[in-house]
Amino acid sequence: MMVFMEQESEALKLENQLCFPLYACSREIMKQYKPYLKKLEQKGYLNRKRNTTDERVLNVTLTKEGAVLRRAAAGIPDRLSGCVSLTAEETARLQVLLNKILSHFDK
Repeated sequence: MMVFMEQESEALKLENQLCFPLYACSREIMKQYKPYLKKLEQKGYLNRKRNTTDERVLNVTLTKEGAVLRRAAAGIPDRLSGCVSLTAEETARLQVLLNKILSHFDK
């Protein structure tokens, strides 16, 4: 009985849950992107509008000026890939796995 309780306790620890590292990684990556993305709407590069059927969804569209800036921003993902300690192969595998998880929720 004691072994079962210890195993159950370990399973319930936050660091052993899948949700926590996914959430923490997402927050950290978004922090890295923020300097590149902040105030784009105020500068006239994009428009943001909440979805009328689901307020959690934010629709973002580029303005003409934003399309020009897009070409200049093409190197940002490569710059940000340096902030994680993954190889290109590991990054590709992680993306496949995360998309697999997300596709399950779309059903």
